[in-house]
Amino acid sequence: TPCREGTDWLVKVFKRIAAGNGRPEDAQLMLDLCDNIEGKSFCPLGDAAAWPIQSAIKRFPEDFRKHLVSEAGVIIARSN
Repeated sequence: TPCREGTDWLVKVFKRIAAGNGRPEDAQLMLDLCDNIEGKSFCPLGDAAAWPIQSAIKRFPEDFRKHLVSEAGVIIARSN
């Protein structure tokens, strides 16, 4: 199902970012995953998983960008 597979992918991306291995495209990847989950699950749980991630990325894009790594492998910025 979209929510079972999609939420697993979201967790993997979040863990990669938290480990300092985020990629410049990860924020967009998470938004794409959420779009594939939202409204396509059998129950509202999928929507409930997608909405906070979509909101956080759209409202605080700089906070996500601070934890992503440039294509050259350099951390763009990291908050203390």
